Amino acid sequence: LTAAVALSSACALRGRHLRRLRRSRERFWQTLDFRSWTTGVQDPKAPLPKVSSCPDISETEVREFEENGVVLLRGVIPEWVPYLKQVTLHQMDHPQVTAVLTSLRTFFSMDYVQAGLFLTNQGYLDFWYSSCIAQLVAKLKGSKEVRLIVDQLNVNPYLPPFTEPEKFHTDVGVISAVAEEKDVVRCWIPLQKAQRHGLGTLEFQLKDRRIRFQDVEEGDVVMFTPTIPHRVLFPPDGETYEQDRCVVIASLHASNGGPHPLEVPEFPRLFPERDESEVQARANKRLYSNLDRYFELWGKPTQLLDEWMQFITYR
Repeated sequence: LTAAVALSSACALRGRHLRRLRRSRERFWQTLDFRSWTTGVQDPKAPLPKVSSCPDISETEVREFEENGVVLLRGVIPEWVPYLKQVTLHQMDHPQVTAVLTSLRTFFSMDYVQAGLFLTNQGYLDFWYSSCIAQLVAKLKGSKEVRLIVDQLNVNPYLPPFTEPEKFHTDVGVISAVAEEKDVVRCWIPLQKAQRHGLGTLEFQLKDRRIRFQDVEEGDVVMFTPTIPHRVLFPPDGETYEQDRCVVIASLHASNGGPHPLEVPEFPRLFPERDESEVQARANKRLYSNLDRYFELWGKPTQLLDEWMQFITYR
């Protein structure tokens, strides 16, 4: 009888695991359904929230960022989370065709990935133009201008095969070939509060200790340098996410203005205000007009291959 009970329990546990596994990959398989693909610029037509002002950043937070290379800004964009959720759900339900490429290359590490969101989805560009994120970066860096280099949506990260769970990586490969590491700030925006054990959140390696942000809430933002080693807190082997874990990530360039290589419409100015000539260039479809232009801003094919491997292996 005891053996029968044990066998029954094991079968039930196995059945629950298989059901969780099927659910966990549902988002990935949906991305491959060509019937839901879109090819043009998406416009989810989500209403912008009413926000009175940008929250202040304390001197302590600025100093923490300068000394550690990372800081958690709590509750700085709570009004924007419902908006981003609406835009993100529309994005995942109607994948832009370029998401197929990014999702295929990250099959073993995420359920859904879309890079270059602002290029193909008006909702994300409106967020970057209208939210206080760029102003927060300007305060952290003491800069007069902030530009958007690239943004990305990550959903349900998993530990890739042949990768050590404790392995740390940097984000140097996602800052453009014409940007300097010291001028770039990575912005990490979770759209849900942390799940059990902080699954899907980040841990950073400082010189003498580790910092783990496993208690993030909706409206929090993590800002960090692209050179600081960090890792994702993956689910244990065999476990899955209770719900989609969506994070919007971006590389932003801070400077004091003036002529520099990133002063181009492909990297739109967000702060102190948008550049209308860049907005018009986007409307006229003059961004990345040819392959040479893409290689000029992002590097040669060998560099792009190295970036691709970073997506897969988290190195």
